[in-house]
Amino acid sequence: MSSLRFSRDTIFWTFFGLIFLLPLIHKTTGKALYPGFELLLLMTVPLTLSSFILAIKRSAFLQTAMLVFALFVLVSLLSTALGRSKPLPAVYQFATNFKVVSIIAVGFLLAWHPETEARFWLLLKWLWVPLALLVLWQWLYPLSYNALLQNQLKDYFIPKERQFVAYGPFAHPSFLALSAAIFMLCTFTKWILERDFSYCIPTLAYFVILLTTRQRAELGGALFTMLVLYFSMRGLRGLPVATLVILITAPVLIWLFWSLYGESLIKASYDWGLAESYQNITQPRPLIYKYGLRLAADYFPLGSGLGTFGGAGASRFDVSYYVEFGFYQYSWFLRKNVLDDTYWPNFIAETGWLGACLLAIFYILLGGYAGLQVIRNYPTALRLYWSIAFGNILFLFLLAFTSPSFQDPALSFLPMVFWGIAFNHTLQFSRSRKAQYSYLRSQGYVIQNPI
Repeated sequence: MSSLRFSRDTIFWTFFGLIFLLPLIHKTTGKALYPGFELLLLMTVPLTLSSFILAIKRSAFLQTAMLVFALFVLVSLLSTALGRSKPLPAVYQFATNFKVVSIIAVGFLLAWHPETEARFWLLLKWLWVPLALLVLWQWLYPLSYNALLQNQLKDYFIPKERQFVAYGPFAHPSFLALSAAIFMLCTFTKWILERDFSYCIPTLAYFVILLTTRQRAELGGALFTMLVLYFSMRGLRGLPVATLVILITAPVLIWLFWSLYGESLIKASYDWGLAESYQNITQPRPLIYKYGLRLAADYFPLGSGLGTFGGAGASRFDVSYYVEFGFYQYSWFLRKNVLDDTYWPNFIAETGWLGACLLAIFYILLGGYAGLQVIRNYPTALRLYWSIAFGNILFLFLLAFTSPSFQDPALSFLPMVFWGIAFNHTLQFSRSRKAQYSYLRSQGYVIQNPI
């Protein structure tokens, strides 16, 4: 039995290791093996079905959430039948859209043995050290860093003007920022909820690493999420102290944020057409939003169909809409991961406003349910799982407007797998508590409102 539990938790370590191993392989050899993560996830799905289906049968909430997701899938199939989809990109995008649910199902499969949890927290307590060393290596010895970790590829060579923007083991600073933010939210949760001050230093270290990436959206989203998490975990008890801290630190943080990102925010206002004509924008994300909204209007209310615009299917197998919209005239058109670099335009274009709203409701249900569990009278361990899930889902939801977010399994793995772990362990706890209450009642005790 213990070996079975160990083998199930090995799945977690395999995926977690690939989050860092695949980027390093790419940077050292030039071989992009990222589909290996998704292939392994696809191979794992059959193992998760029995536990996931059983959980759905036992939970009215899961039934509701999965019904919403099923309606989204139905809309996507209708849009594919009536839109301009081609078979291969449509099938690829269809499979891609199931990644989040598949990762949640992996969480239900895991035994999450106490030894596994102890190793996880030990890893997060010290993972900032190699990340910080990579940043220092890049800054202090950029030539050797570029030579050994950039594989001399032009697309990944760090220009001199970006030498002091931290990349770490990843090809782009946004991925280091997202990883550092997710780890920071985890250690912050552990620190506040369990009052374990040994996680204060890792939290601050991940925050510093996040600052070195100079990614304004990730920094703002992480700070907002930390504030929401704090009040969720501590409730009104921490309100006076938190208010005082905010009043003292807010001016400093605003000044720091503007000092770091003021110039880039002004530039972004031009890139997104906010400071001048919307017709003059030339950057990838604003253009993808612009034409994604156009396709949603042209194919209202179902969208243009899977694999047509803004997603992995279209960027890999069908760029016809990009060509029609004139994307080929921009220098960034042939770069990898540019055409599917933002989450919501993909679903707005391919499944219309109806499908995009259903998917958004699905995420709101997951995040809202997790948030409600954080404030319930559960054991600290359960509240810890739910806090990690809630905080990181909120963070990814905020980032989904300007990043691939949930679409990238390396980014969504920890939040979604912890949602599954938390829900599975909550079901086990509730069954155990109800069994105890039933026994006490049989002995003549009066027990009300079991959890």
